[in-house]
Amino acid sequence: MDALISLRIRLHELLSTQMSENGHISIERKTRNEAIFRDANEEIAKVREQLTVVDGRTPFLCECEDPTCREIVRATIEDYEKVREYPSRFLLAHGHTWAQGRVVEKKQDYLVVEKTGEAARIAHETDPRTPADV
Repeated sequence: MDALISLRIRLHELLSTQMSENGHISIERKTRNEAIFRDANEEIAKVREQLTVVDGRTPFLCECEDPTCREIVRATIEDYEKVREYPSRFLLAHGHTWAQGRVVEKKQDYLVVEKTGEAARIAHETDPRTPADV
């Protein structure tokens, strides 16, 4: 329960993020938004036995750049783990946008997007599975 409260607080902080002077959200902010949804999906993966699994697929949050997105994508835990093998890859609903990157896989229910450039660097920095440098 504490993890859900913490997640809601982090999502609220995202919604109050300031835009640049020209009204655009920076690549860094967009990528950090995506990383927060990735963190949430890590928590979902940990408690997936308690969730309603349909046809062997677990409900995950879309990891797009939009901090208000609440779309659910369903993936097998095996497919989710394949995405998470790469810190720069994210799980997105079809038609959703992302900061810098390219589609590396198209599934019936979702896309796998790999970050490039500055977005890849930020994705690696914020990856919950990558140990922090000492």
